[in-house]
Amino acid sequence: MTDLAKAAVILGGVLAVPYALLLAVPARTRSWLVAFPRNKWAGRVLALAGMVWTEYLFLTIPLGQFEKARPGLCVMVPIALVLIIRFMEDLLAARALGGILLLVPAPLLSIARWHESPWRLVIVVLAYIMVVKGVVLVLSPHLFRKAVDFGLRSDAACRAWGALGLAAACFVAALGFMVF
Repeated sequence: MTDLAKAAVILGGVLAVPYALLLAVPARTRSWLVAFPRNKWAGRVLALAGMVWTEYLFLTIPLGQFEKARPGLCVMVPIALVLIIRFMEDLLAARALGGILLLVPAPLLSIARWHESPWRLVIVVLAYIMVVKGVVLVLSPHLFRKAVDFGLRSDAACRAWGALGLAAACFVAALGFMVF
């Protein structure tokens, strides 16, 4: 199994979970999604995950002319995490989710870059969609709740989005198993 196949299966599996919940238990999932941006613990956990990933990147990627700043950057990440949790707690979950959505596409794109199948463009498009969603959530986290209120007004709408998203997630996973 190639790296792109593994990435597609993992991506499909991760995307399948929220859409399956929308399909199976729409009212409960909708109420959880409405409350998500202000969930303190979800925000802290997602912020921690994003900052650990950032620390890993600072430790491993070549920084070129900023190589001398590496030790300072590595020290600043835990300090930034404490400051973020302390002073940006409002809508932190949506912002931190946006931050993670900005980190995920880089490895996906580097894996998909040299794959020969034209189906790799599905992963590329998904990566760029994640970037756009991540930027929107980091800059305007209140739009998360507005999108939930607009798109998931009823159980029927939840089930429709759930079915559509679950089909897309299964398609991505199937690409991993059959094409990549």
